[in-house]
Amino acid sequence: KTKETVERYLRPWCHTVVPDANHDRSWLKAWLQEYDYRPDPANTELFLRLQSFMYSELRAGKLAKNVNLTKFAMENEAGLKPGAVKFLLPDESFEIKEVECGLHGHLGPNGSFGSPQNLAKIGKKATTAHTHAAGIFHGLYVAGTSSKLTEGWDYTCGPSSWGWSHVVLYPNGQRAIVSMQLVDGVAKWRA
Repeated sequence: KTKETVERYLRPWCHTVVPDANHDRSWLKAWLQEYDYRPDPANTELFLRLQSFMYSELRAGKLAKNVNLTKFAMENEAGLKPGAVKFLLPDESFEIKEVECGLHGHLGPNGSFGSPQNLAKIGKKATTAHTHAAGIFHGLYVAGTSSKLTEGWDYTCGPSSWGWSHVVLYPNGQRAIVSMQLVDGVAKWRA
């Protein structure tokens, strides 16, 4: 499903870039380090192929943070066309018009947990999306989410600032937040 979603975003006139995020790298890392695959035959072979890839990269001298498990899984396991998407590593920059676009926002300065408040102080314009709530904090623009806002999920209960918002970066380097609302069951950015 993730591959299908990513493919819906692909356009022939632009490059699709996916920053490193806690949603993929952290989950895959925890799965490979802590999970017991033996009682899960449906996922055992995938688990072992990812584990084998990880160890072959480590044997080749790569640091664990420089092993791109997400790229490997998407291209080699899910069938995404190789090179269709650039998957960034944790410290890999992706700058457009002097705006850092390679930060998901979960990692903060000096090993801290990322937040709009501390990332706004890095001395560089940036765009992130980790908080799922749109906002502008000095030179930091924060996108909302593209996920379903499902009431039944434990972490989406109660009042929330989460919303469907995207940050647009114009050719002149200016940015804007485009928010969407449900209209007759469909998320729309305009009437």
